[in-house]
Amino acid sequence: MHIQQEKNRHGLTIDAYLQDDIIINGQSHNLPIVISRNKLLNVELPSRALELTSHLVEQLMEEKPEMIIIGSGDHQEFLPDHVLFPALKNRIGVECMTSAAASRTFTILASEGREVIAVIY
Repeated sequence: MHIQQEKNRHGLTIDAYLQDDIIINGQSHNLPIVISRNKLLNVELPSRALELTSHLVEQLMEEKPEMIIIGSGDHQEFLPDHVLFPALKNRIGVECMTSAAASRTFTILASEGREVIAVIY
């Protein structure tokens, strides 16, 4: 059986997650970063994932995602419910995980054509 990797031909793919940067479609970017299936979002981020605010989540909701992934760095950190409320009240899933796991999950979901946004530290 021949297995061939299918790339996200119509959007962005995370090629590699490194300690201080991330490779997206072959180009290096500094962390933290916000990425959707089709574009990098120009959003001002705090220095740590635990400092994210509900206002930022509201900004992300303007992109109409099906899911938001928070990559909190080397260690999984969960955000308080009041920060996630703008997404949760609209029945948008929010998952918190390590940045390496968030990078892999984003690439899988984006390759399926899902409207996903990842905030990666």
